[in-house]
Amino acid sequence: MNVIEKCDVYSFEVLTLEIIKRNHPRDFFSSFPPLSSNVNLALTDLLDPRLATPSHDVLDKLISMMEVVFPCLDSNPESRPIMQVV
Repeated sequence: MNVIEKCDVYSFEVLTLEIIKRNHPRDFFSSFPPLSSNVNLALTDLLDPRLATPSHDVLDKLISMMEVVFPCLDSNPESRPIMQVV
């Protein structure tokens, strides 16, 4: 595999999901179809279940984050945005 900027974009978004989920998102990746299939996920599937339910304001921010995360996880590196966009 060639190491390019898009690898860093992918890694950054995996780290973002780790922070939100409070563990590595490998189970998340294996339990859903490819992200390119435009799957609608419940935000509760992503959040650490040990945390209290977030406020509406925090949920809005998390939704905004997820809108950035999913394109960065595309299996095709060329389809991922550049870090400046992220």
